[in-house]
Formats: sequence, C-alpha cells, structure tokens
Amino acid sequence: MALLDTHYPLRQHNTFRFEATARYAAHVRAPEDVPAALADPRVQGLPVLVLVGGSNIVLTRDFEGLVLLMENMGIATGRSMVDGREVHTVTAGGGESWHGLVAHTVSHGLPGLE
Repeated sequence: MALLDTHYPLRQHNTFRFEATARYAAHVRAPEDVPAALADPRVQGLPVLVLVGGSNIVLTRDFEGLVLLMENMGIATGRSMVDGREVHTVTAGGGESWHGLVAHTVSHGLPGLE
C-alpha cells in the first residue's frame, strides 16, 4: 500500500534540483498503490502529479497536491499470433526509464521504440 508522506522534498525529482516540496507524496511500488493513494481522504480534490525519474520537469515552487512517485519496476515481453501475423507486446512498470526500456527492447530483438 502506498503510504502518504507530507511535505515531501522534490529536489531530487526535478531537472535543475530546485528546492520544492509536495504537500503529499506516495511511493508507488505496485499498480494497486495508485488507487490506494488516490482514495486517501486527505488528497480528495487536490491536483495530482505523476513523477518517474525527474528529468524534463522543472519545479519552481511547492506543489500543493499529491505527487505519485512511480517506483514500480519490471519489463515483460510477449508474442502472439493475430490474423496470421506475429505480434509482440511490451509491458513496463511506471518506474522504468524510457532509455532503459528502449535498450531492453533493442537487446531483445524488438526494435521500434527507439
């Protein structure tokens, strides 16, 4: 279950490492952590921000809502036949980096994401 931290520091979660805090933050380590965090009565009606690695985002002030810190990892690949054609699927946890996901697919002979 995702436990909510209050006044969570966001310095490590934004590109230029500006000082900022989140009113609430939840560490999402499994898919079921998202609805659990959103069901908390303290965050009802507040804005929600989803963060993974913290690149390509600049936080210049405190965030007065709930930040979901995506930490769930894992990459799974599969294949099946659809209408006589081989179809590949890739499922990735919300905490996976884009670069890591692309590298994984290429190394497994599944180009296309790059």
